[in-house]
Amino acid sequence: MIARENLVMAISYLIRLWPTSAMSKYSILLVVTFAFFSATINIRMFKTDPVTAISSKRVGSGVIISSADVNTISPGELPGYTGWARPEKTIARSFYIKSISPEYPQVKKEFVITVTTQCTRNKNCVEEENDNNSLFFLRAYGPAVIPGIIKNYPTSRSDGYYEVVFVFYDPGLYTVEIVLTFSNSPPISVFPLKYESQEPPYEGYLLPGFPLLVTVQEAEYASKIKINAQTLIYNDTDKYTDERACRFDDFVETSPTSAIMKARWVVTSKINEKEYFSKTMNSTVISTIGYSTNVNSLGINMEYKYNSNCLLIPESSFDKNLYEQRAFSQCPQTKHTIRIIYIGDSVLRVQKDMLQHLLKGVVTVKFDYLSLHGGYRRNQVLGPSNIENFLRDIHKKAAPNDIQVILFNTGLHDIHRLCGAAMEGDERRDYIDTNRLNSGSFTCVDEYRSLLRDFVNVIKEFPAQLKVFQSSTAAWPKYGNYGIEWKPTPQRMPLVSDFSAVFNEIAYEVLEDFKNDNINIMDGYWITYPRPDNREIGEIGNKLSHPGVEVLSAMARKWAMLILDTVCHN
Repeated sequence: MIARENLVMAISYLIRLWPTSAMSKYSILLVVTFAFFSATINIRMFKTDPVTAISSKRVGSGVIISSADVNTISPGELPGYTGWARPEKTIARSFYIKSISPEYPQVKKEFVITVTTQCTRNKNCVEEENDNNSLFFLRAYGPAVIPGIIKNYPTSRSDGYYEVVFVFYDPGLYTVEIVLTFSNSPPISVFPLKYESQEPPYEGYLLPGFPLLVTVQEAEYASKIKINAQTLIYNDTDKYTDERACRFDDFVETSPTSAIMKARWVVTSKINEKEYFSKTMNSTVISTIGYSTNVNSLGINMEYKYNSNCLLIPESSFDKNLYEQRAFSQCPQTKHTIRIIYIGDSVLRVQKDMLQHLLKGVVTVKFDYLSLHGGYRRNQVLGPSNIENFLRDIHKKAAPNDIQVILFNTGLHDIHRLCGAAMEGDERRDYIDTNRLNSGSFTCVDEYRSLLRDFVNVIKEFPAQLKVFQSSTAAWPKYGNYGIEWKPTPQRMPLVSDFSAVFNEIAYEVLEDFKNDNINIMDGYWITYPRPDNREIGEIGNKLSHPGVEVLSAMARKWAMLILDTVCHN
């Protein structure tokens, strides 16, 4: 269509100018040549290339303008590089796009991009005797914000390619980003390294040719579309035609990637859109809460929506003015106390604070929290937290009819303490056997596998009605942050989300052995991975551990609905 419009516009221009002397035969030849090549390029683009500049329409006498739909994040509206110190040395410049899905991008279909490097005979491309894979941050944003996943890795730097997959659930214009985070990353399985200087610094460079602008269309047919992407499988996204409340199976996961196919962050409002409305929309007051909730900062709000069309309980359902209609008020078990127990690091603490705030005034719900600051192993050996004693005290104080539910995690502090070379001379030797540390075979992933098994064995013995492990969040994101103050120092491995992904894979392996003990897994990784723009506001340095208010709210409401479905059966 645009190809035809370009050709018609050029010919119309020729007809208007032909009678005048202002146009030489060379100018005519130039315009005709431009029109021909423009038409040819655009015909090729719209026949085979799904990557388009932007959705277009004609205005007036042939002028084509472009605009994004309402409640769509336009290209450049989300942060990208935000100022951290990064090295000049990178192989980002050696990458190129090898291929793009030849079909139009469609809802619920895989959109595949393959990228590779031109590293042959390039001394700056690969370290000597180092042929490690690169690491990436993969995100697409438009009507929704979704993560990507790598299905295929190259066998060597000079042979092969990375196959990146995105699956869209909302039609519209998307900005697709493939960001190189580490050029030559040592395998996570070999950490900790001996010296901190051996840990490569974070780069965060967009690959050449990115961002891509992609227009996603509705599916050509309404029947079920099965996505076969190895572990990236979820075939029941069309199962429900009517909206319903999300249930237990919507919230628990079966593999490290099952959550990516269940839900996505959908744009619900933008301050600069004419449809935007709030009670304070004309206020000039700027506040910390306004900044952290995007009202006085990014100006974009999103909601975590499930692809099955089930409904996540909204914050408004916790309004105390609803009285009997308030969340948890109609639970048949409200005559008994529901004890919500959290065991984990500060990410679980802020989740607890969020749900406690939503349930403020509900006297039948009590909260308990045990901090695992420093990680599980360190606390069990050195203290101050001891899980067995903590759970024993709760059980001792509980009334006979109290209902107990547990959300637990250990991960980020274990990564920080066990995988980083900076901790080698710290207290690590105080709680891990010195002979093991000096053996030359100690790795943080093996230690995590061991300590997590110990942790789950303790949880298994506690008489709780609901036991859920939350996978570790995609902490320490660098690319795409908003409102972060950076120091001029490199952001080194292992403080990167990829470590959380590997530790989560281990967690799924370990918990598979406890499936008969009714210990389930709730996602904390994919819900946080695509939202580096929504982080905790405050003096948090470069750790970036905590999700922001919008993300925490969704995480707290997921957990609340798991409790409601299990305990209250509604």
